[in-house]
Amino acid sequence: MERDRLLRRLFEGGGGYWFWLAPGAPRYGDAYDAGRSRGGAEPRRKVMQPPLTLDFAGPAAEALLQHAVLPAPWLHAYLALERPAPGETWEPWLFRLRHFASTYLPIRYAARLGSAPRDRETDQRLELLVLSSEQDLWSELAAAGPSEESPLASLVLGARNPLRLHGSERAAWDAEYGETLKALGATWFDLPAWPRRDAMALHVASFYLPLGLPPDEPRFEDAAHERALPPHVAEVVHPDVARLAACWLALAGADRDSAGVPVAPWGARPRNYAGRTLAEWLILKESR
Repeated sequence: MERDRLLRRLFEGGGGYWFWLAPGAPRYGDAYDAGRSRGGAEPRRKVMQPPLTLDFAGPAAEALLQHAVLPAPWLHAYLALERPAPGETWEPWLFRLRHFASTYLPIRYAARLGSAPRDRETDQRLELLVLSSEQDLWSELAAAGPSEESPLASLVLGARNPLRLHGSERAAWDAEYGETLKALGATWFDLPAWPRRDAMALHVASFYLPLGLPPDEPRFEDAAHERALPPHVAEVVHPDVARLAACWLALAGADRDSAGVPVAPWGARPRNYAGRTLAEWLILKESR
């Protein structure tokens, strides 16, 4: 798997790391033990005390924005976060952190590249960060299996998705999506855990749907797309959404535009960001 290759490259040479988030913050010690004696195998995960806030991502965001560098020790600590137990929900803090790390940290890097040279190691680390975050989210969504479809999940992940809508049909979808988000906002912050399909629908609507499907041409249907998509995802989302997810994951290491969407090889096209402000507020706001 591509993620395994990137992990081996990142941790070649082995050794553990200590990383302080901020004064008084928890210390994430010896996050990995990936020494040469184990041939650079995937690092051992350590138990961390939830919940974490977005402050956890602060040092990474600052380093990217100020120096165009993603510190390896921070990435080690992030990758050491425990995966959630099987189920149909995510703890809000974990989903929020993954969403921010995978989508907003590349935006910070892209912003700094306007006045700083590209850092090859940071390119590799960000690709690993995005692949790890997104493949975990999709794998955990697939593991939850099909469930009764909510209005939001149906609009984004199901047969009512807008990927082939245009003109007035897309405008009607945008309006319905906005109303659905407003209705969701009335109860979203009172939930102790977020339904995986609804949380993933918000994530996909903000950062996947604007990419759009590639043209129906053989040259855009290469094997890298299929390898990038975790198993069984196509069983729990509409085929067009599965295709979009595979394309997006294959572009994990691509440059991002100013809105954080991967720059696609099939060229620029108008991008629709309907409802993004409200969706991002629902995901990122840490308290009512």
